Amino acid sequence: MARFSLMNIDCVMDMVRDMGPEIQTESEIRDLVKVMVPETESAWLESLSSLEDFREAFPEQKHLHKVFEQKELVKEWNVKVGFGTIVHKAGAIWPYRLIIRIFESLLGQYSNRLSIETNTPVTAISRSSSPPGGTANTTYQYEITTPRGVVHAKQIIHCTNANASHLLQPLRGKMYPYRGTMSVQKAGTHLENVGNSASWSLLNKPTLDHNTGLYDGGLYYLQQNGLTGDIWVGGGSSSIFGTLSSDDTSVPGQAMEDLARILPNYFSKGWPEGEEPEIRGIWTGLQCHTSDGLPLIGKIPETASGREGSDAEWICAGYNGYGMDKAWLSGEALVKMIAGEGVPEWLPKAFLLTETRLKQALTLEKALDRWVSLAREST
Repeated sequence: MARFSLMNIDCVMDMVRDMGPEIQTESEIRDLVKVMVPETESAWLESLSSLEDFREAFPEQKHLHKVFEQKELVKEWNVKVGFGTIVHKAGAIWPYRLIIRIFESLLGQYSNRLSIETNTPVTAISRSSSPPGGTANTTYQYEITTPRGVVHAKQIIHCTNANASHLLQPLRGKMYPYRGTMSVQKAGTHLENVGNSASWSLLNKPTLDHNTGLYDGGLYYLQQNGLTGDIWVGGGSSSIFGTLSSDDTSVPGQAMEDLARILPNYFSKGWPEGEEPEIRGIWTGLQCHTSDGLPLIGKIPETASGREGSDAEWICAGYNGYGMDKAWLSGEALVKMIAGEGVPEWLPKAFLLTETRLKQALTLEKALDRWVSLAREST
């Protein structure tokens, strides 16, 4: 899985560079380092132990990470919290701009084969039925219902991530929405713009207070716009019911408060005394988590679709918050499977949606156990 993630990052970065300077400029692609800062001593020790395991398992990548002790945080990285940092190479890109340009290019090349229907949600999927006195449509076996009419299809790909189980009822609870909060904030007066060379995170142990229901994911992630200097920072805490929600139209109050105060407490130099952070924008978005913590890739068994006789439904979803380093090649692998080329050797087999996985790992009980265990550990 680690090799797959590294391969995915390289693939996306190389692809954008091959697309020419205009799209590189628009998508703001840049090579960075990630400055991962464990906030507590226990998080620091666990991170060092994890790094040792990684280096032992992948000796060819033993130089990927660099370790800096606590005393070096301010001088090297302008960070005043934490017990040290583990730094590794990373990349940054503006995904929305990239995807829009890719769609624009595809529409220009394949206008007779490709149609993008915006504001057209799928509300139901059914197998094509036989009209009175007629026969069933054997070419297009699926009827896809939308507010604008019915579409007939040979095959269906479910790639709506957190919303996928809306049309895959047996997977509800086994894959589920996880609402996160993101903000863009004005850089402090004294904060240097290093957005073309570094990004950051603050790592802690997740907690869930069983008395108040307050959940803290234990992670803040930050990057800086190399042109404007604005800081993009996500994370913060929320009620467990606000986190496990499919409503991305509102922002949890607690998360807003957390994000409003994180930057001056994270960076050593940037916000002079008395200068308050300025939030330029804040919003929520839905990740898709799964009960076993792994993506769902491949053909959907009939037991997972809930549609008798369905044998041409596919899925690519459930990245558990790490789609940027998994989604692109997961999609490429799925296309190869649909085209009859089989499962690529480089795709982790644990990602495949199989009957065995459905019975043993993708269960509602395991999904609930994760949160119950977290609440017990947090007491």
